[in-house]
Amino acid sequence: MTRPGDTAIVPVLWTPYHEPLPPRIAKVNVFRPVGLPDESYAERYLADGLFGLLRTGQTEVYQAVVWKLALHIQRIHSLYWTEPGVPSGVAELRSSFDEAVP
Repeated sequence: MTRPGDTAIVPVLWTPYHEPLPPRIAKVNVFRPVGLPDESYAERYLADGLFGLLRTGQTEVYQAVVWKLALHIQRIHSLYWTEPGVPSGVAELRSSFDEAVP
């Protein structure tokens, strides 16, 4: 199941952040796991990020969140199609989340 704002880009919390996200990134939902074995797992992920869970020995929480992330990525993959395209050079590569200009 996807939520409004879900896209093929899946922002994941590696570490917690305390500043507001840039507007273009804030439009995209940050991954929030649901259906975990313990309700506190999601809050621990949001508080510590994946790296924090791993570094603080919260292995069970880390593994459950990563599993839910893998399922989410698989679900998103099945819903989106991206047109293949190979740029002719580096100048054609985008370097930001700005909308493409036709």
